[in-house]
Amino acid sequence: MLKSSLRVSQKPSLVDQVESKLLNYFREMSFKPGDTMPGEIELKDALGVGRSVLREALSRFRMVGLIESKPGKGMILREPSLFSGLERVMNPHLLSDSKLIDLLGFRIMIELGAVDFIFENVVPQDIKDLEKIIAQQVEIKANQFTPQSDYDFHVRLLQIANNNTVQQFQNILYPIFVFAKENFDILIEKSDSANSVSHKHLLTLLKNNKKEEFREAMRNHLQLYFALVKGNTP
Repeated sequence: MLKSSLRVSQKPSLVDQVESKLLNYFREMSFKPGDTMPGEIELKDALGVGRSVLREALSRFRMVGLIESKPGKGMILREPSLFSGLERVMNPHLLSDSKLIDLLGFRIMIELGAVDFIFENVVPQDIKDLEKIIAQQVEIKANQFTPQSDYDFHVRLLQIANNNTVQQFQNILYPIFVFAKENFDILIEKSDSANSVSHKHLLTLLKNNKKEEFREAMRNHLQLYFALVKGNTP
């Protein structure tokens, strides 16, 4: 009986089905961001659905920024933020350890994958900005800095790569970034600070156009997180 009820609960709700119909309708009609949408009555008739359930589906689209209602213009189709829903739930206390580790691994992939783009796009002003960030870093122990100091440096590096989507995702990851720094103290204590790669060293390699050395240095700089992702915790 329990298995049967579970199967029923997993079926898409009526509102879910109307959402899918709306998305298919947008595609079939070749609507693009900025286009004015048909009114509720026309949509209801085109989709063959009730007005109340249509309104609930449209309300969901408004929440994620896909539709905007403007006085005198009706509903306008918008390009939604890719991470609007994700940003609301990016709370490390609501995520399992395995999910947190996955996100840390994703962060490593992003930063190492961005190296080529960083070296291709870097300009003198970027170097000056990074130098300023390093000069203002708050050191909590030998070659270990506050989460905000670390975050400021790495976010500025990714800005050089010139990919807005990556920057948005890095901003969303900030709570995970802080959580890892504050909750894996045992790894930080046991890490060899004397051999770890500093932000200053990374910047020197960037200034001297040493791309492959920078890539390897970045990997070493993130070694603590590599250990977590691999499950090599002490």
